Amino acid sequence: MGEDGYTESIHGTDYTPPEISADILRKLKNDAEGYLGDDAAEAVVTVPAYFTIKQTSATKDAAEKAGFENTHLINEPTAAALAYGNGKDLDETLLVYDFGGGTLDISVIEVSDDEYNVLATDGDNDLGGSNFDKALMNLLAERYKDEKGLEILDDAEVRANLRTQAEETKIDLSSDEETEAIAPFLGQIEGEIIDLTEIDNTVTRETFEQETQDLRDRAIDPVEDALDKAKLDTEDVDTVLLVGGSTMIPSIQDRIEEFVGIEPTQTLDPDKIVAQGAAVYAQREINPGYRCAECGKEFDTLLELNDHYDEDHSSDDSDALECPQCDEEFDSNDEREAHISK
Repeated sequence: MGEDGYTESIHGTDYTPPEISADILRKLKNDAEGYLGDDAAEAVVTVPAYFTIKQTSATKDAAEKAGFENTHLINEPTAAALAYGNGKDLDETLLVYDFGGGTLDISVIEVSDDEYNVLATDGDNDLGGSNFDKALMNLLAERYKDEKGLEILDDAEVRANLRTQAEETKIDLSSDEETEAIAPFLGQIEGEIIDLTEIDNTVTRETFEQETQDLRDRAIDPVEDALDKAKLDTEDVDTVLLVGGSTMIPSIQDRIEEFVGIEPTQTLDPDKIVAQGAAVYAQREINPGYRCAECGKEFDTLLELNDHYDEDHSSDDSDALECPQCDEEFDSNDEREAHISK
């Protein structure tokens, strides 16, 4: 993102990262509008904490191309911290460990009186779950070569299918001590069907951890650097908040606990916590207003909308009360307000 001249080829057509991002955001915008039955003019977009000005500018351009009139950018670790702290009276130092599919992002955040102050950030742009997938790919490819005498990573189709199988194997090993990489057809090379069930396809968690030891060591370096920037020691950290699917790897959790000295917190789904934090940010910082579904008039509070609907749109010949947003009917105003507040 933000790199001049970089493109990705999709079905023979070259696209820039902002163009791909715009398509994704446009799809999300259309989905939201279809669900809400209203325009989605503003967006909260989360970005890595280490994004440069050029990268954030490219992200805003993508949102504009997607049709958003206003775009609010928030760092992903800060969004995660907002989701974690929502509704709580926190007074602590958070270390947000955001380990996704392609990047590692560390933030040290001080929380007090519902204020979130980022003390330091660090990360690794080239380290993520895909590196662990690649380690398993290499392991299985080496076994295939040893047992069948064929180098399977040279074939694009086989390599792509093997990457998918490696990721599934990695996910299985997050809950199981061992698993089998079952892929009876990865493709064909010189007429030979590439079948992982014909080789030793059992992978234990211990083997996986041995193959990825260097990656786990790399995954700790940015933590140390972020704490150094914040002029803090591990003893100053009150909570380690895990974010991103790669934090589900048990050895990653163990390595973090070993380094920081406290058990990491995973109170929210690490795959969803950033999105939840973006929603919290939108609720706190953006005044969306409330629009009457009958006449389009807008109000600052839900109470004002309810009063308007009762006065101007309630039917005199019916005891039912309708939700002004989805038209569902209720027998009492309390039931309707409880429905709207969900």
